[in-house]
Formats: sequence, structure tokens, C-alpha cells
Amino acid sequence: MPSKLLMPPDIAELYFDFDWDRRKVWALSITPEPLPRSALEWHLDLPFWSSRPPEPLFDLQPRRVIDDPTYHAAHERRIALADMSFPIDVMEHRGRLCVMDGLHRLARAVREGRDMVSVRRIPRSAVPLIRVTWD
Repeated sequence: MPSKLLMPPDIAELYFDFDWDRRKVWALSITPEPLPRSALEWHLDLPFWSSRPPEPLFDLQPRRVIDDPTYHAAHERRIALADMSFPIDVMEHRGRLCVMDGLHRLARAVREGRDMVSVRRIPRSAVPLIRVTWD
């Protein structure tokens, strides 16, 4: 996850106050559970993606690519190839669930009309295990 310092203020104020290592999140032993997709859809209307990956531009809303697959070929390809056998990793923050890993899987779930998604709820107690510090 890119540093919060790189995020536009409107996203940064909504998101976590720490950076994390996705590989460390993946390594956590947490049982997946079903969740209504609607609980996570708010992510799709914010510019979490970059129009020029891997640059952290935060200038592309996932919903644009869901609604128009020709809008951005690279993200469309990632949506199409998203492996739905893996759960979406989420953590509660400020009263709602925030996606830590799995926005392309969420986008694919919307595209496929799935009402439920598989998630792993990462507890706040895991933050010391997954946190990245930038020296």
C-alpha cells in the first residue's frame, strides 16, 4: 500500500493512519466470512487507482472501469483476471470496513452481480504484525 502521505487529502482522511505490507496481511491466519458487497462499494467511487500504474496518482475511480471496460485496459485486465477464490482483506476504521487488499476482486464481484463477497476481517491487533515503517 502506498504511503498515506501520497494520497489526496479527501482519501487520506478516510483511510488508515498506517502503511502495511500486503504479503504480511496475506500471511495472517484468518478465516474468511461472507459479507454483503454493498458494505464495500463506497470504495469504487473514490480515486484509489492510478491511471499510470505503478505511479501512485490516485486519479482513477474503479467505478469508471466497471462501467466502461474500454476506459482503462490495464485495470480492466486486472478485474477480468481477479482470482475470486481469494477473500478481500478488510479492517474496520472509523466505523466502516476499509479494503486493505482486493479492490479488483470487489470490482469483479460488482461486474458479475455477486451480492456477497468473501472477506477476511483483519483485527486492529494485527497492525504491529503488518505495519510498514518508512525510514
